[in-house]
Amino acid sequence: MATDRYKEGKASYYEVLEAQQQLFPAENALSHIEAARRLTVVQLYKALGGGWSLKDSEWSGMSTQVVVKPNR
Repeated sequence: MATDRYKEGKASYYEVLEAQQQLFPAENALSHIEAARRLTVVQLYKALGGGWSLKDSEWSGMSTQVVVKPNR
């Protein structure tokens, strides 16, 4: 948005830099939150008895299919 205002001549480049300074920490925080969420989902699956029975070599041929088997 600040970049658009700058291109239209309605704002200085300083405003663009300020907006970027606020954007980058927010994006970094978002990536940490998303990583924590994914880790929590994996921990939940494991806590509920789920597990993966594939060996490392079997993962390389997989595209979208995931096999989850309970640990017993």
